[in-house]
Amino acid sequence: MKYLTVVALALRNAKNQVLIVQRPDTTYYSGYWEFPGGKIDPNETPEQALCREIKEEINLIIHEEDLSPVAFTTHQYPHAHVTILLFNCHKFEGDLNMNEGQPGYVWIEASQIHTLKMPEGNYKILDRL
Repeated sequence: MKYLTVVALALRNAKNQVLIVQRPDTTYYSGYWEFPGGKIDPNETPEQALCREIKEEINLIIHEEDLSPVAFTTHQYPHAHVTILLFNCHKFEGDLNMNEGQPGYVWIEASQIHTLKMPEGNYKILDRL
């Protein structure tokens, strides 16, 4: 059994909408929607991982001091048991760009995120937003 801990970001714009990104064709659940984020590297804190992943994935700069933990959940997927650590952030710098082949993104009201097709584990933490 593979065990993964991942970080995810509920990044909010000036209208308090949350950024949700579409998964690229090269990954599990391609075409599904998700919070941006990714895996934690060895010797990296969750906050450091999230700052790195956001820069790598969507070209935005966020700072550890602007992150606040929201919730965590676990989910058993066919390929792995995944723990998701979700953080909130209201500040970011840079121009949004899909650097990893993601087909799209949307800024959406938190109350509407459940209408998007997401990997199952994400639905467990939506009510915490």
